[in-house]
Amino acid sequence: MTESDPAASAARGAEARGNAVPPGFATFLNMRVVEWEPDRIDVALDLRPELLNSHGTPHGGVLMSLLDTACTLSGCYRPSPQRPLRAMTVSLTANFLGQARGGTILARAHRTGGGARVYMSSAEVFDGEGRLIATGQGVFRYRVGEGGESAP
Repeated sequence: MTESDPAASAARGAEARGNAVPPGFATFLNMRVVEWEPDRIDVALDLRPELLNSHGTPHGGVLMSLLDTACTLSGCYRPSPQRPLRAMTVSLTANFLGQARGGTILARAHRTGGGARVYMSSAEVFDGEGRLIATGQGVFRYRVGEGGESAP
């Protein structure tokens, strides 16, 4: 993606190729795929009062969930949504760098390496004004079966 403005990228959510965040906790938080292509993804989340801590900023658990979802999905793209690739987190590390207040936050993740069973990914989270508020990196393992494709 060449666009440098995360807020503008998040605004294009309806154009996200029809790929959706898998059902479960990410759906409960109302995360949405903004853009998804091989080895990279943008996932947006509209902040609501219940996702904020007592200081009015995104709760660290919300940021970790967004980082985890984006990093995991960065290695799972498939052109056909009927045959998804699935993965699970082996390890995830986060750095909280700034504070966002309201609006939409955007995680931009990319697969950085790996092989047939395990891959690495990193992500950055931006607030609605394009400020970097968190980074994360992790190791993920492809899951086989469960209705998904086998690992690449």
